[in-house]
Amino acid sequence: MVVDQEVPTRPLVAAMAVGDRAPLVATATGKSILAFMDPEAVAEIVAREGGAPSTAKRRGTTDLMAELARIRAGSLATNDEEWMEDISAIALPILTPEGAIASIAVAAPTIRMTKAWLTSLEPRLRAAAADLALRMGGSVDHLAS
Repeated sequence: MVVDQEVPTRPLVAAMAVGDRAPLVATATGKSILAFMDPEAVAEIVAREGGAPSTAKRRGTTDLMAELARIRAGSLATNDEEWMEDISAIALPILTPEGAIASIAVAAPTIRMTKAWLTSLEPRLRAAAADLALRMGGSVDHLAS
């Protein structure tokens, strides 16, 4: 569920409204949280949400599980047009002793998600995730990539 957002100043935006929901298996925020959930709960969610793809780029279960393992190892969670065409995102989980309680993400039109932009954005996203996790009494070990 979206709890806050920054509205960009450029005319082409990727935005959800506060209160909107999206499938965990097809969004960067969802995958960043799924990666740190109990495997049985993940299997249940994948069975429920992993059916017909939202877009042609939706990943299969095997690819999704491999991505979740990379996220647990410190990689960014990604969404490359898996939920909405022309929209991509990157995300990191906010971990506390209770687990992944939230996620921080940047979503944008895919055309703007250049490698140079992502390279400049990743350290800032990691710093913001670390700040939030520490404020909530959580861990930052998974963010040191």
